[in-house]
Amino acid sequence: MLRIGVVGYGTGGQHFHTPFIAAAQGCALAGIVARAEATIAKARADWPDVPVFPSLTAMIDAGVCDAVTVTTPPQTRRALVLEAIGAGLHVVADKPFAPNYQSGMELDAAAKKRGVRLGVYQNRRFDADLQTLKKVIDDGHLGTIWRIHSRMDQDSPQTLEAGPSGGLLRDLGSHVVDQMVFLLGAVVSVDAQLDILDWVEGPTDVGFTLALRHEGGAHSQLGGTKGRFVPGVVIGHADPIPVGVRDRSAAIGGVTDRKRARPHEGRHFQLEPEAAIPLPQLRASFISIAQAFQTESFKEL
Repeated sequence: MLRIGVVGYGTGGQHFHTPFIAAAQGCALAGIVARAEATIAKARADWPDVPVFPSLTAMIDAGVCDAVTVTTPPQTRRALVLEAIGAGLHVVADKPFAPNYQSGMELDAAAKKRGVRLGVYQNRRFDADLQTLKKVIDDGHLGTIWRIHSRMDQDSPQTLEAGPSGGLLRDLGSHVVDQMVFLLGAVVSVDAQLDILDWVEGPTDVGFTLALRHEGGAHSQLGGTKGRFVPGVVIGHADPIPVGVRDRSAAIGGVTDRKRARPHEGRHFQLEPEAAIPLPQLRASFISIAQAFQTESFKEL
């Protein structure tokens, strides 16, 4: 059983990490780090049997976890990841993993030197629709793929992080790019256009369009926004994240069907009326993490 501590209990900690760690086979939610009084109260109400710590240092000193997932604001992650690595813990850092290549390689080198596993949390490789599309492509049902168009549009401008360390390309762009690498393979050329606004925190990209050419010859056309631009009309609106009601008696799913604690709904690709393709659950991401930390397959995540 891999004991995982969650550092941070904002949107990521509440909706993308703790519910699925608790639901994943081979994983146990071992602790939560939260500092604000309201956040501490929320974490204790959601998880009354899980200890809440005021800092990563306190959770490390308690010796309750084998690994941590760091889901705090981007500018705070480097120090926390290095602290966890120094303590000999495996680490999953939320995206964006690092502000630049050099910083990412610094963390990679530290983990290798300490002999622990370090990875990036990319839950949207486990989206039900993407997993289904991957299977449809790999099984040859669509023939040769020439081009994929993919957008991730959300009606949540208040969640866009401003300034040099923020921006939409690091936020939603990291997801759609990673999904296309997962589907079509490595990228050999990129054409990118960013929509930049000059905010108080600094220039911030608030929209993007990308054209990627993949090593197999296929192309992907990607884009994303976090705002509505037509009065009264939501463009590409994503369903809001429900708070969810956890069913602690559920042995496998860990969440109820009535109000599931999930970040998204998957679309169902059905090739034949009698041959529906099952949709995987996001908890598979943490099952894979648990298995990888204990095997040599981490590089495949």
